[in-house]
Amino acid sequence: MREHRVETQEAPANRLVLFVGDGLRADKAFQSFPNPDPNAPTPLADDPAIPRPLAPYLRSRVLESGTFGVSHTRVPTESRPGHVALIAGLYEDVSAVTTGWKLNPVNFDSVFNRSRHTWSWGSPDILPMFEHGAVPGRVDSYCYEAEIEDFSKDGWGLDEWVFERVKKLFTDAKTNATLDAELRQEKNVFFLHLLGLDIAGHGHRPYSWQYLHNIQFVDQGVQEITRLIEEFYDDDKTAFVFTADHGMSDWGSHGDGHPDNTRTPLIAWGAGVATPVKNTSGVAQGHDEFSSDWGLDEIERHDVDQADVAALMAYLVGLDFPTNSVGVLPLSYLSTDTKTKAEALLVNAKEILEMYHVKEELKKSSELRYQPFPGLGDEAHSVEHRVSQIQQAIDDDKVDEAILQTYELIDLGLEGMRYLQRYDWLFLRTLVTAGYVGWIVFAITTVIDLHVLTEHVPALRTTQSIAMFSGVLVALFAVILKQRSPWVYYVYAFFPVLFWEEVYARRGSLTKGGKILFGHVSSNGDIAKLVLSTLGFFGLLEALVQSYFVREIYTVCYLLATCWPAVYGQVFMKKNLGTVATWVLSCIIMSAFTMLPANKAEDTRLILLGGGLMFAVGALYLFFEKHLLADAKSDDELAEPRLDDKSRIILSVQLGLVLLSMIVTKSSIGYTQARQGLPLGVLVVGWATLVASLVVPQLHGLYPNSHYVHRLVVIFLQFAPTFIILTISYEGLFYFAFFLCLFSWMRLEHQVSLHTTQTQKTAAASTNPLKPAIEAAADRLGAIRKGDYRSLTLADARIALFFFFFIQSAFFSASNIASVSSFSLDAVARLIPVFDPFSQGALLMLKLMVPFAALSANFGLLNRRLGVAPSALFMVVMAVSDVMTLNFFFMVKDEGSWLDIGTTISHFVIASLLGVFVAGLEMYSEWTIKGVEFSDGRKAGTQSNGRSTKGKVNGQSNYVEHDAPPRSQSFDEYAEKRPESSRKESHQQDPTTDAEMYPRPQQPQETAYPQGVPNGSHNAMPIRSQQIPNMGIKQPEPMPDLLTAAFNQAVRPYTEKIEQLESQLADMQAWVDQLEQQRAEVHNWIDKRGLRPDVPASIAKIMDTTTSDAAPTLNAQLDRKITIVNFDLHRLQDDLNDSISSSHFASAMLKFLPDIQRLTLLPSGPRYAFDLILKLGGNLNSHGGIDSADASDIAARRDFYTRLDEAMVDVVQRRFGESEDWNVQREIKRIEKTASYLKTYGVEPYFPQTLEMMKREMEFQQPNGVPNGQGTPPRYH
Repeated sequence: MREHRVETQEAPANRLVLFVGDGLRADKAFQSFPNPDPNAPTPLADDPAIPRPLAPYLRSRVLESGTFGVSHTRVPTESRPGHVALIAGLYEDVSAVTTGWKLNPVNFDSVFNRSRHTWSWGSPDILPMFEHGAVPGRVDSYCYEAEIEDFSKDGWGLDEWVFERVKKLFTDAKTNATLDAELRQEKNVFFLHLLGLDIAGHGHRPYSWQYLHNIQFVDQGVQEITRLIEEFYDDDKTAFVFTADHGMSDWGSHGDGHPDNTRTPLIAWGAGVATPVKNTSGVAQGHDEFSSDWGLDEIERHDVDQADVAALMAYLVGLDFPTNSVGVLPLSYLSTDTKTKAEALLVNAKEILEMYHVKEELKKSSELRYQPFPGLGDEAHSVEHRVSQIQQAIDDDKVDEAILQTYELIDLGLEGMRYLQRYDWLFLRTLVTAGYVGWIVFAITTVIDLHVLTEHVPALRTTQSIAMFSGVLVALFAVILKQRSPWVYYVYAFFPVLFWEEVYARRGSLTKGGKILFGHVSSNGDIAKLVLSTLGFFGLLEALVQSYFVREIYTVCYLLATCWPAVYGQVFMKKNLGTVATWVLSCIIMSAFTMLPANKAEDTRLILLGGGLMFAVGALYLFFEKHLLADAKSDDELAEPRLDDKSRIILSVQLGLVLLSMIVTKSSIGYTQARQGLPLGVLVVGWATLVASLVVPQLHGLYPNSHYVHRLVVIFLQFAPTFIILTISYEGLFYFAFFLCLFSWMRLEHQVSLHTTQTQKTAAASTNPLKPAIEAAADRLGAIRKGDYRSLTLADARIALFFFFFIQSAFFSASNIASVSSFSLDAVARLIPVFDPFSQGALLMLKLMVPFAALSANFGLLNRRLGVAPSALFMVVMAVSDVMTLNFFFMVKDEGSWLDIGTTISHFVIASLLGVFVAGLEMYSEWTIKGVEFSDGRKAGTQSNGRSTKGKVNGQSNYVEHDAPPRSQSFDEYAEKRPESSRKESHQQDPTTDAEMYPRPQQPQETAYPQGVPNGSHNAMPIRSQQIPNMGIKQPEPMPDLLTAAFNQAVRPYTEKIEQLESQLADMQAWVDQLEQQRAEVHNWIDKRGLRPDVPASIAKIMDTTTSDAAPTLNAQLDRKITIVNFDLHRLQDDLNDSISSSHFASAMLKFLPDIQRLTLLPSGPRYAFDLILKLGGNLNSHGGIDSADASDIAARRDFYTRLDEAMVDVVQRRFGESEDWNVQREIKRIEKTASYLKTYGVEPYFPQTLEMMKREMEFQQPNGVPNGQGTPPRYH
């Protein structure tokens, strides 16, 4: 590609200095704040509480000698893509974030590579990329050690290192002639990478005093370096650029497309840069609501895209524009005449069009029938023709027209490159869609073949079908080969053909499987149920798709899931009351998590509360182990509990690790918040606890306890320390609730299976008494063919959908896509305090995987209890997951906001990997539940030749033992599995006196069965251990009327019991209605409180106590809550891009008054309450919009201030009553200053009663006033 440079006699600047404040938000750089650190050295003087700009020097450049604006970045908002855009003018692909940070060469041109020489100082994660990607020896990098990038310490030490090294360079030049000569050459670039802001933002949030003070430190350092360079050269030929690679969210993270992450400051001054354009008659051009509180309304604001900075720097120093740069030269930043600007912009356009020309030539040479880009296709609109027109306009001094035409040409060039990039869009979309749909049908066909059909159906391939599919594949490959497309295109073409060929060949399986699965659908009612179920199935799938955008959907789904057991009737709910209650409770708890913010602030109390619940679960299990396992056996018919002291010791060690993880986490948080750095001992104990928690459970293999409850508790405690050490808020509570929900779901699904099968069997027996025996024989025959697993039914789709729902919930209930792409470093910094993105990302992924491990174990156990093959439902879920993938595939955007683009790409990638992820869950499930025993002696995970069989001889009878098909279980089998004591009692009691039992006298037709029938059999139905009579041999057969009579006689004792159950169920329904009423009352109470923070028991206790530390503790709690609500409201304004009305804002603030009034009653409380009330008023002032407020808005503000004034009067009275020594005069001035500001907008009065009282008190305390101690000021109303 040809190089392009603006040809001038002399470049505007001889050298350029680039400052990059890593992680600096635009608003924080320009807003005013009180002095954030009264104890630290600061250029601010006088009263530290008065808001002032944090960067006075940079602000002076904006006001006096430079041009400023906002630089808009693209996703991912990470350091590598941001610096590449700034220095190379190239936006890397979104996937470049995974390319790496450490020593990865930037494989494209850059401003540094075009310079004569570049000196750079800063992070080892950034500088080496540009050094190794440039001409050898052209870029010098000076990096500090990676180990000092410690998130547990102050970040400005890194910036101080940079500033000191720059000073040393110019100091050395005074004694080093060679260095002095190099520094005085033209086209040199100096790059200062300032990482301290990013460290402070991650570690303490961008609204913390550490972050704000770091801005002060950077501003002072920039001032010193600027003065140093100007004094060294003394030629006014240095250009300075200050900007940032990305912003920082309120939660101390970046990576996604949130505006706080994509808006960064840009300030340029010095040689070649335009001076500020001032507008004294109103708001200057470029300003909007975002910059309304910067105090720069009279200075024109000029926003740019981040890549435009590279073009600006290249022009200022007279360098070639970097090859592949898409940056557009921002003319408003240039200090030159209009004609020169037009010529420079035209050169910029030629550089961009050169990329279009190269791409077009490549596409022409490979396409069969190339369709040119319409905007630049014909001769009248060709690039050459347009360039010549623009050049002619410049020569004719039609400069403004030439600039407009050049901008149009640049836009056409960028649009043309996008056209070429999307040239094969339709072809690829068709292939990918065919591949995904083919995979879904292929997966369903495989499931039917393996887990529905009881006999093998051979594939039907013909010569014609093979020739047809082969021809399609050859044609696709020929097109791809001619177009010289990437090798991955061959994959896109191969798999659709492969899948559809398999589906076509196995179409017989689909046909037979469909008949089996839908064979029960005969009546119109069945068809209606099927249609409704299908709509519900795909409706929930679509809801899960939308949940990627709206997490609250899971709240609705969980609340609806609480009603699921009611579908099976009151008898079922009464019989399984404990399991149903646990399910309902866990679903209600889980519904709350998606109402909480996914981006969380560190909360030690919630971390320890979650850890305490995990510890309590383990402790209660150890204490009640024997009782719990016995209950579980009686409920779920699992193996006899076997208690082993050594296994209990290992479990106790796991419990101790949970407690240790809570201690080390609390200690780590304390050291980090104190900015002392993590001691080595704390790090070692943290790592040892995490590793031991994952390793110690493996020792249970030496002393196995095969009960499933024991296995689940071991898994729960295994990952509990992980969810304590690596969490920052309520994630531990989520882990506890999620595990409880999965456990109750597993038990409930098992009971639903038994209930449904028994109901179907009873219904069948009522219409044909012989049908259960015939079905039992058919089930045994199918089981012998298939092994120890039952066939799938249509109802199993519900189980697969539940599993898929839990997969999504495991991620979205405690986080979302944005919170992962911009995750907080608070948790991982407890183990890796030094910046190491891959290691820290690995710890994050470990934490994210824990809920999936719990889900996998519970689902594996459920498969065993239902008698389903391990891979059957997993394969169904894999097919279901790709329905979601197709949704996201068509949602992918490559235009619009970068938040939308990045989000849609992330969603599609995650959905695409779900199939592989589900396969991994299956393998983990098989490993974790291996060895779990069932009542018939079988063990999960132990098979022989694909089936687990057990032979038994009983007379002449052989059978294969199956746990799965409950419908083949006769009354006698049920009686045999009951405890021996129960059977004895049933023989001694009269059938009519014990409705629980149903043994009855021998019936005459029982002699029709073969010899060898067990004596315990009292039913007319054959049990599984008996062979079905050979229908080919004449044997006595029972008469239907006698069977009916026997059946009725056996059922008669249950009538009274059923009536009792119905009565009890009615009582329970009344109790449920009462709970629903209470729940509604609680919700109404919450609605009335609005945004007022819930007061936990710990705060309520502080409110009611009178200890000396009660007031400051409660004040800290309330201050933090008010700050969070204020930030939430401001973020809501940003998201809505519209103002919240003052009445709504005031309403949110007034919800805090009752708690502030309680604070007033505590010793020293009035002092804190005074500041909190002023903070409520200040929050409304910071809300903005007063300059455009209408009459209703002003009235709302006036009413709000009146309410605060009334509350403040009582506070001031109490402060005077406590004889507190406080500067009343200063507070009066503080209030009057705000009052005078509001008065200019018609909002008055402001705290009138409070001011009057305080002034009267001042008069009262004067020497000529009432003598001290002889009374108190009167109470003014």
